Amino acid sequence: MTPPKTAAELEGELPSLEALEKVLWYDPLKLGHFHVRELAAVALFALTVGSILAAEAALLFGAPALSGLSLVPRLLVHALCYSGLACVCYGVFVEPYRVVSRSVRVAHRKIKAPLRILHVGDLHVRHWSRVEEGVLAEARKAAPDLIALTGDYSALPGSIYDLERLLRELVGVAPVYAALGNSEYLRPVHQILRLPGLTWLDDDNRPVSVRGTPLRVYGIRPGSERNFWQMGRNTRPFEFGVCLYHFPDFAPQVERVPYDLMLSGHTHGGQIRLPGLGALISMSRAGTSFSEGVFSAEGRTAVVTRGVGCESYGLPRARFLCPPEVVVIDLVPPG
Repeated sequence: MTPPKTAAELEGELPSLEALEKVLWYDPLKLGHFHVRELAAVALFALTVGSILAAEAALLFGAPALSGLSLVPRLLVHALCYSGLACVCYGVFVEPYRVVSRSVRVAHRKIKAPLRILHVGDLHVRHWSRVEEGVLAEARKAAPDLIALTGDYSALPGSIYDLERLLRELVGVAPVYAALGNSEYLRPVHQILRLPGLTWLDDDNRPVSVRGTPLRVYGIRPGSERNFWQMGRNTRPFEFGVCLYHFPDFAPQVERVPYDLMLSGHTHGGQIRLPGLGALISMSRAGTSFSEGVFSAEGRTAVVTRGVGCESYGLPRARFLCPPEVVVIDLVPPG
């Protein structure tokens, strides 16, 4: 196994700040956060669903165009329609409230003794519900040494008081370090909620010592790419660098980032995933392949969480084959 590159070796591979002005993460097939191919996949999915519903309606109301269909095609249309309805009911009333825990183990030479980080992303708190209760239950069960939050805290509309309640409860579990998400541009909760034990990191960092292991925790404002690359170079050789960055845009080249561990969210895992296809959309420049999961290379690791809340724009919560999660990250010495 090839040993991890030293800080000096990595420094020579980092892009210059001038090169960041011509960053290659933007490709021409892009509309905002969305790849054209992702939009096409969503459109095709919507067209397929619409066609099935139209066929079912035509059968129910006796459309002449379908009067000649034999029994088997009729049964197939009925089965597809009612199976889809069952999936919708599950995706709206069950899965969005089923908070699960994902376990990740990362071995690294800078870790002196085992320690645990709880990664929680995209809370999108609307009001107090089973979702918030589930997050707290998983947090207490994990008993982490620190909690890392990676942005998008409040939904619009949403209760700032219920968000404050959740943050207070989390601070009671472990010290909380929180980076900003893109939603904080609309509702700057970091300027409103100042709680003991909660450290907001807005293009900032803090040294933290956990069980003899020196950490440096960074929180980079989403889209602040110059700071993402520049601030990480300040990590001392003996410090384990943890970066909280809402967007997973740099996960495809995790071996180049100037941090030992990068925690991201934003994608919600695609929120709707299909068997065999996975996420249809990522809302990220990294694409659907990096919409959730753990990615490691050259001694560096990126963890992209599915998050907790839903991007619904006032619509009911909806998730399918993509339950809300918290991520329990165990950092251990090698061997």
